[in-house]
Amino acid sequence: MVTTGTPLELCRSEALCFSRVPSAEAAPLAALEKIIQGDDVAVFIFEPLVLGSGGMIMYSPEVLDKMVAMCQAHGVLCLADEVMTGFGRTGKFFASNYLENQPDIFAFSKGLTGGTLPMSITSCSEKVFNAFLSDDKNKTFYHGHSYTGNPVGCAAALASVDLLVKEETWDNIHRIIAKHTAFRQKITHHPATLEVRQQGTILAVEIKTGASSSYFNNIRDKINAIFMREKVLLRPLGNVVYVLPPYCITNEQLDRVYEVIELTLDWVQAQA
Repeated sequence: MVTTGTPLELCRSEALCFSRVPSAEAAPLAALEKIIQGDDVAVFIFEPLVLGSGGMIMYSPEVLDKMVAMCQAHGVLCLADEVMTGFGRTGKFFASNYLENQPDIFAFSKGLTGGTLPMSITSCSEKVFNAFLSDDKNKTFYHGHSYTGNPVGCAAALASVDLLVKEETWDNIHRIIAKHTAFRQKITHHPATLEVRQQGTILAVEIKTGASSSYFNNIRDKINAIFMREKVLLRPLGNVVYVLPPYCITNEQLDRVYEVIELTLDWVQAQA
């Protein structure tokens, strides 16, 4: 969310954090409505359904739909950061496909090339495009990335998208979702888990530590040592362990990842 005030503080405001619990929707909706009442808000920037760097916090498409509608009714542009959530990661082609009210601007990367080469795309609605469509150079949007239109990156992106639209790829996505769901149900009540969250192929396990959830939770280094010892590469966000597997991962490989996570949870419980 960009304003003339302190946008970083607004983005991190606890008032704008919410969960899948319907009763938790009222506070962030009220906070957002209050913020956009003035004339100093230009754009509402969000990660749809999953706040990745925030600790894989997940929330419902219903509450986001209400937020997008509210912003657009006040003339505030909505920008969906689909860098992490795009290209099948949430179970649909884009996370925004779960919404009725579509954002005005989209940011794509990562899955665009399957992570093989750096490439990003910014897409916008016809309304935004037409705002800069003019023979008047004063209306031109003078902007470009250093590697805009890189031919090798574009070729990788086209090849990646060709693979993504194949039925086999979506069969794999649905297979991973089903495997995640079964594992989530299995460990939800483990004594060492605070919460187990899932959105599509994204699985996040929040470990109970007795301390606040944070990037700086020192359990991160301890559990990471277990992962490295077991030769499973995961990257804990503080006390949150998350799994975002490539769509080509096998069931056997997934089972090994789950096995090591369970091993880690048992170790955490033994230390309690």
